[in-house]
Amino acid sequence: MKHFTAVNTLLVSTRRTKKGGFANVKFQLTPKITKALDWPEMPDGTAEWCPDVDELAAQIIEFVPNNPELNHNAVSIEAQSIGDFVVVRKRLKEGKNVVKAQKHITEVLCLIRFQDPTGCAKLEQYMQGAKRSEMHVSYTPQPKQDELPGTRVDMSPDPALPFASEEQREAVAEMEEGEAPKRGRGRPPKNVQ
Repeated sequence: MKHFTAVNTLLVSTRRTKKGGFANVKFQLTPKITKALDWPEMPDGTAEWCPDVDELAAQIIEFVPNNPELNHNAVSIEAQSIGDFVVVRKRLKEGKNVVKAQKHITEVLCLIRFQDPTGCAKLEQYMQGAKRSEMHVSYTPQPKQDELPGTRVDMSPDPALPFASEEQREAVAEMEEGEAPKRGRGRPPKNVQ
């Protein structure tokens, strides 16, 4: 089981279902989170990016308020998964020198799914007392599959036929200019006048 901690987490909204619910969360992307989740760096010049990770199987998610006086309000829920990650880069606008010193913040938006029947009530009560918090996530990493022999797609040097097999390339090479490929099984072509 792996862990990561997201600082300055904002619990945006919650939704109930019969067996649990959903929570939308926003937090800052830090190098520690990038390393913990094995994400590549955000591509330069992009304002929004979705990592290749679909979902993480999360077991426990805990929210601890940033204010030490409110630590008794900390809440933890039994989560099913955390996913639908969207990384957004925003420009901060502060003061009259904003043009000279443009600062950017990178945030992650995600969705937590949980089957804890009281989870939504816990989170709604937590939202009343604390605005920003630390989010501690315990999750099981996705298994990585090694490449199986014989499964790599052979890319041909011909850009017109990038996924064609050798037989298909030979058949196209034998065709005369302007000749259509021979149709196999199926409907005969319509005679359009």
